Order: sequence, then C-alpha cells, then structure tokens
Amino acid sequence: MIWFWLLFVFTTCYTWWGGMFGIGMEAHPAYWALFVPALFLTAMAVQGPFWGLFLIFYGTEGARNPPPTPALTQTGGVVVINNRCGGLNSEVWDNKDLAGEPSAVGVDPNIDINWGSGGPPGVGGDQFSIRWSGFIIPKETGTYTLETSNDDGVRLWVDGQLLVDEWYDQVGKHPAAVDFEAGEVYDFRMEYYENGGQAKAKLRWTRPDGNHEIVPCDAFSPTKPDTPATIVLRGAKSGELITDRLNWWD
Repeated sequence: MIWFWLLFVFTTCYTWWGGMFGIGMEAHPAYWALFVPALFLTAMAVQGPFWGLFLIFYGTEGARNPPPTPALTQTGGVVVINNRCGGLNSEVWDNKDLAGEPSAVGVDPNIDINWGSGGPPGVGGDQFSIRWSGFIIPKETGTYTLETSNDDGVRLWVDGQLLVDEWYDQVGKHPAAVDFEAGEVYDFRMEYYENGGQAKAKLRWTRPDGNHEIVPCDAFSPTKPDTPATIVLRGAKSGELITDRLNWWD
C-alpha cells in the first residue's frame, strides 16, 4: 500500500505541482488513470485507524448508554441499578412446588405483580412458583409491619425467621411485625405459588412513621451491600477514566 501510494499519488501530485509552476513537469497519463483509485484506497486505509480511535475514546452509543435491565416477572418493569435501586433475585418455576431447575432467573425491582388470569412470560397462567431472595436494608429504626397480598400460597422469611407461612390455595393478606435497625442488612426470602385462576403477589410494609406502601426497590439489594463491584467512572472535567469499588448504596 505504501509503495502504491508513493508511486501513483505522490508522484502524480508532485508532477502536477511542478506543471503549475511552469518547470516543465507533466505526469504520464497512466499515472492519472490510477490517481483516483489510489486516493480511494488511501482514504480506506486511513479511516480504519480513525474509527478505531473514535470507538476507543468515545465508544458506541450502546456501550455509553446501556439499556436498563428488564425485570423478570413484571412486564414492562426495569431494574435501574445506577439509580440507587437494587431489587431482588427472582427465580421462576413452571410448577407450583419450586421443584427442579428454575425456568428463568433474573432481578425484579420489588414484589408488586398482579397477573390477572396470566402469569410470568414462559410459564403460563397456572401451576407456577417464584422465589425472591436478597437483602432488605431499612432506612429507619423501629417496628415495621410487612404484609403479603397473594393469590395463592406464600411464605416469607427475614434473617432466617419464618414470618408468614400460608402455603395453600387462597386469596389473602398476611401481616407480620418485625423490628429493624436503620442501615442494617437483613437476609430476605419470599416464596409464592399459583395453582389456578387469578394470580398476584405483592409485598407492602407499614413504616414506623405510619406510611403504608409497596416495599420500594431501593430497600432491596440482590447481593450483599458490602460486596464491592468495580464500576468505570468518567471524570466530568478531565474526561479521565478512573475506577472505584462501590456497593449498591454508595
């Protein structure tokens, strides 16, 4: 490529320049015939390194702005990890006994689902079960009331203590009081199954201040919060790439 460029591009340009200044230089017609292909090949050779450097320093749109992670059981829901939301690990089985290998695994923002006569994608509307697991981190100290709202069966553990055990076909709400310390990390697990008919699973709490709500995404973490994760950050002014080890709550 270098010899081709020197022979046809450089030589033609040099002789044309000499002709412009009247020093009697003129390129052979064969050089002009290959001048444009030589310029084209030169442009092709140059643009490779150019786009390579561009992608290295700026990346693609998809790499710079990755889409949020879709929720597993909540159609249309997303888990916004970089917006202080954590969510819960979710495992879905195509039977009501959580037996065998799960059909799907993922992360859900919280437990707030009403499928009606349907169910999670891929398992149908009846005879399925789900386990949500992770950690719950309250932001206030005091007595909370956790409340499941389910159709059909449900079980709920906090820090290994079974608080709700209603594992049978039913439609109901089941409250359980628990004392939390602000900022403490508690193991969390909730299991649910649907046998037939309508299907829903929700988890609310009443906070010490009396506020009754769906337990929000930012109260959960799918991994233990003191487990660090390496995240690449871009300096706002210098553009310098740095790395830091952050957990869900930094």
